[in-house]
Amino acid sequence: MCGAATVLLGLSAGEATKQLFVNIAFVLTALVTILNSLESFLSNRSLWVAHENAVASFSNLYDSLRFYLEGKQPDSIELARLEHYFSDYENIWNALNETWQKERRSSRVRSLEQKRSVES
Repeated sequence: MCGAATVLLGLSAGEATKQLFVNIAFVLTALVTILNSLESFLSNRSLWVAHENAVASFSNLYDSLRFYLEGKQPDSIELARLEHYFSDYENIWNALNETWQKERRSSRVRSLEQKRSVES
């Protein structure tokens, strides 16, 4: 689209036609900018994968905890074991949050690089 905008701006034509070309070129470059901005928000495959992994980890943790607690009397439940499960729970969330933050940082960098490439 940017190439088309450049061609439109470089064409020689009558004044009315030239103004039309300038307007079309403006719209095309605006569309490229908008699409590049949206791309960083819409292409989150790595976040989908991270969330799928987290859901699987939470499910495994739930199954392990349920298996541990099944048939136990409340006084036979070990606090250290419960703390271990809670630690695993927190680790899953922390890993997911780190992935999210890393992806957001890298998408900002990609967005800035795309903005620079559009401007040049």
